[in-house]
Amino acid sequence: VAAICQDPRPGFQNIMYFCTGESFGNADAVQGVGVFKSVDAGATWSFLSSTSSYTAGTRIKCDFQGNVYLGTRGNGLLRSIDGGSTWTNITPSGLSANICDIEISNTAGPGRLHLVVGIGTPQAYRYTDIPSTVSSGSGWITPLTAFPSANYRAEIGVSGNVLYAMPNNSSGQVPTIYKSIDGGDNWTAAGSTPASFNMTTLTNGQGWYDLSVVINPANPNECIIGGVDCAKTVDGGTTWTRISSWAGNTGQYVHADQHNAQWWDGGTKLMFTCDGGVHFSTNGGTTIRDRNKGLRLKQFYSVAIHPTETNVMWRSTRMKDNTSLVHTYLMFSAGVPIMAPPGPPR
Repeated sequence: VAAICQDPRPGFQNIMYFCTGESFGNADAVQGVGVFKSVDAGATWSFLSSTSSYTAGTRIKCDFQGNVYLGTRGNGLLRSIDGGSTWTNITPSGLSANICDIEISNTAGPGRLHLVVGIGTPQAYRYTDIPSTVSSGSGWITPLTAFPSANYRAEIGVSGNVLYAMPNNSSGQVPTIYKSIDGGDNWTAAGSTPASFNMTTLTNGQGWYDLSVVINPANPNECIIGGVDCAKTVDGGTTWTRISSWAGNTGQYVHADQHNAQWWDGGTKLMFTCDGGVHFSTNGGTTIRDRNKGLRLKQFYSVAIHPTETNVMWRSTRMKDNTSLVHTYLMFSAGVPIMAPPGPPR
């Protein structure tokens, strides 16, 4: 699952969609199969056959009318106005068909759709105030002063007219955060990112893979960004402070490699999603706790059956980088091929 969204319309909030595929270039990336839809709040899901060729999903969003916007790597930005039965390509003419990020400024009413394209190539940013009717050739607006185009990927966070951007360069780094206070028309530098624990930068050369930015909807001066660890600003981006630690004995533990975060309940509760699953805060990130108990989130990389003990099986797993789980007696490092040894299990 690459991304998930919910229809925001009153009376239709049992409708949900998710897209599939790992699309940012990791060597162990899994190809997706398209988009799935639920009409019973996630209890059951149906595959949308209209999306069978969209196997590299990056983002999926719903607007206030229930229209669906699907970002992909290779197939551009697509829109469905009929619940996923059919799709129209609305990628701005002349831009990359590789979609980094899409965000909508408002889902309770008409909102501005923000778009960043370019994965492994220079980024471009556009927006539209008519997402339900915009076409590839008409309706997209170029900013007056854009944030710098990096060479691999960029993530944006949106809350009304306030936006933050994290452009990731060809070295996998995000040296500077950029901010707009006029809905994306003009961008300025908003401060440098702090280093992750025991590292010299926030992303440690892998911002092409782990990157997130999310604004407190109750206070746009509060924003949380993610690389290997998480950092937060409370002064509109002037200063940033690391709030989590992927290792060590001090600080708030959140597993390495951030992919998303979400605020809710008036800007107090936070959920972080990373290679270690789900972490949760009830006070804006001051205290953060692991919330993976009971969740089936592990990704299996290799399985081997013992050559003589047929009921013994070893499994090399990670979630994604957590210490491997083992079915019986052996322990293996994360995500490596395994082979059952001869002789009885030890």
